[in-house]
Amino acid sequence: MQDWTQSGPVDWRVRESLRRMASRIREPLDLPGLARAFGITPRHLSRLFLRQTGRSPRATLRAMRLEQGALLLRGEPSLAVEEVAWRVGMDPSHFTRAFKARYGCCPAEYRRARLLAPVASAE
Repeated sequence: MQDWTQSGPVDWRVRESLRRMASRIREPLDLPGLARAFGITPRHLSRLFLRQTGRSPRATLRAMRLEQGALLLRGEPSLAVEEVAWRVGMDPSHFTRAFKARYGCCPAEYRRARLLAPVASAE
Protein backbone atom coordinates (compact mmCIF):
# COMPACT_ATOMS: atom_id res chain seq x y z
CA MET A 1 0.00 0.00 0.00
CA GLN A 2 1.20 3.49 -0.84
CA ASP A 3 2.33 5.77 1.95
CA TRP A 4 -0.48 8.33 1.96
CA THR A 5 1.18 10.66 4.43
CA GLN A 6 3.55 13.55 3.90
CA SER A 7 7.03 13.14 5.33
CA GLY A 8 7.48 13.17 9.08
CA PRO A 9 5.89 11.32 11.98
CA VAL A 10 2.31 10.22 11.47
CA ASP A 11 -0.36 10.61 14.12
CA TRP A 12 -1.55 7.13 15.11
CA ARG A 13 -5.18 8.12 14.46
CA VAL A 14 -4.40 9.02 10.85
CA ARG A 15 -2.34 5.85 10.39
CA GLU A 16 -5.14 3.69 11.82
CA SER A 17 -7.78 5.56 9.79
CA LEU A 18 -5.79 4.87 6.60
CA ARG A 19 -5.53 1.19 7.51
CA ARG A 20 -9.28 0.97 8.15
CA MET A 21 -10.10 2.85 4.95
CA ALA A 22 -7.88 0.52 2.90
CA SER A 23 -9.41 -2.59 4.44
CA ARG A 24 -12.94 -1.30 3.76
CA ILE A 25 -12.28 0.41 0.44
CA ARG A 26 -15.67 -0.56 -1.02
CA GLU A 27 -17.64 0.95 1.87
CA PRO A 28 -18.75 4.58 2.12
CA LEU A 29 -16.61 6.75 4.37
CA ASP A 30 -18.10 7.03 7.85
CA LEU A 31 -16.11 10.00 9.12
CA PRO A 32 -18.19 10.44 12.31
CA GLY A 33 -17.81 6.74 13.16
CA LEU A 34 -14.09 6.80 12.41
CA ALA A 35 -13.55 9.88 14.57
CA ARG A 36 -15.68 8.44 17.36
CA ALA A 37 -13.43 5.34 17.43
CA PHE A 38 -10.55 7.64 18.38
CA GLY A 39 -12.50 9.86 20.77
CA ILE A 40 -12.21 12.97 18.61
CA THR A 41 -14.58 15.02 16.47
CA PRO A 42 -14.88 14.54 12.70
CA ARG A 43 -13.57 18.09 12.26
CA HIS A 44 -10.45 17.31 14.31
CA LEU A 45 -9.80 14.11 12.34
CA SER A 46 -10.22 16.06 9.09
CA ARG A 47 -7.68 18.64 10.27
CA LEU A 48 -5.23 15.88 11.20
CA PHE A 49 -5.68 14.33 7.74
CA LEU A 50 -5.17 17.62 5.96
CA ARG A 51 -2.05 18.37 7.97
CA GLN A 52 -0.51 14.93 7.51
CA THR A 53 -1.68 13.83 4.05
CA GLY A 54 -2.36 17.13 2.35
CA ARG A 55 -5.91 15.89 1.62
CA SER A 56 -9.24 15.52 3.36
CA PRO A 57 -10.28 12.00 4.43
CA ARG A 58 -12.75 11.87 1.51
CA ALA A 59 -10.11 12.94 -1.04
CA THR A 60 -7.67 10.45 0.43
CA LEU A 61 -10.19 7.62 0.10
CA ARG A 62 -10.92 8.64 -3.50
CA ALA A 63 -7.17 8.58 -4.28
CA MET A 64 -6.87 5.15 -2.64
CA ARG A 65 -9.78 3.86 -4.71
CA LEU A 66 -8.31 5.19 -7.94
CA GLU A 67 -4.92 3.65 -7.18
CA GLN A 68 -6.54 0.30 -6.39
CA GLY A 69 -8.58 0.61 -9.60
CA ALA A 70 -5.39 1.21 -11.62
CA LEU A 71 -3.84 -1.90 -10.05
CA LEU A 72 -6.91 -3.96 -10.97
CA LEU A 73 -6.93 -2.63 -14.53
CA ARG A 74 -3.31 -3.72 -14.97
CA GLY A 75 -3.48 -6.94 -12.99
CA GLU A 76 -6.86 -8.34 -14.01
CA PRO A 77 -7.41 -7.55 -17.69
CA SER A 78 -10.49 -9.79 -17.90
CA LEU A 79 -12.45 -7.54 -15.51
CA ALA A 80 -14.77 -5.02 -17.13
CA VAL A 81 -14.12 -1.40 -16.18
CA GLU A 82 -17.54 -1.32 -14.50
CA GLU A 83 -16.58 -4.29 -12.29
CA VAL A 84 -13.31 -2.59 -11.35
CA ALA A 85 -15.28 0.51 -10.34
CA TRP A 86 -17.68 -1.50 -8.16
CA ARG A 87 -14.80 -3.43 -6.57
CA VAL A 88 -13.22 -0.20 -5.37
CA GLY A 89 -16.51 1.22 -4.13
CA MET A 90 -17.27 3.71 -6.88
CA ASP A 91 -20.10 4.20 -9.34
CA PRO A 92 -18.70 3.39 -12.83
CA SER A 93 -19.42 6.83 -14.33
CA HIS A 94 -17.88 8.62 -11.34
CA PHE A 95 -14.89 6.23 -11.44
CA THR A 96 -14.31 6.97 -15.13
CA ARG A 97 -14.47 10.76 -14.64
CA ALA A 98 -12.23 10.72 -11.57
CA PHE A 99 -9.81 8.27 -13.19
CA LYS A 100 -9.46 10.46 -16.28
CA ALA A 101 -8.87 13.53 -14.12
CA ARG A 102 -6.18 11.69 -12.13
CA TYR A 103 -4.41 9.68 -14.86
CA GLY A 104 -5.13 11.77 -17.96
CA CYS A 105 -6.98 9.02 -19.82
CA CYS A 106 -10.05 6.87 -19.36
CA PRO A 107 -9.66 3.47 -17.62
CA ALA A 108 -9.95 1.46 -20.85
CA GLU A 109 -7.21 3.54 -22.53
CA TYR A 110 -5.04 3.19 -19.41
CA ARG A 111 -5.42 -0.59 -19.48
CA ARG A 112 -4.69 -0.80 -23.21
CA ALA A 113 -1.57 1.35 -22.85
CA ARG A 114 -0.28 -0.74 -19.93
CA LEU A 115 -0.99 -4.07 -21.62
CA LEU A 116 0.66 -3.00 -24.89
CA ALA A 117 3.69 -1.39 -23.23
CA PRO A 118 6.92 -3.28 -23.98
CA VAL A 119 8.34 -5.28 -21.11
CA ALA A 120 11.88 -4.27 -20.18
CA SER A 121 14.38 -7.09 -20.54
CA ALA A 122 16.19 -8.33 -17.45
CA GLU A 123 19.65 -8.31 -19.05
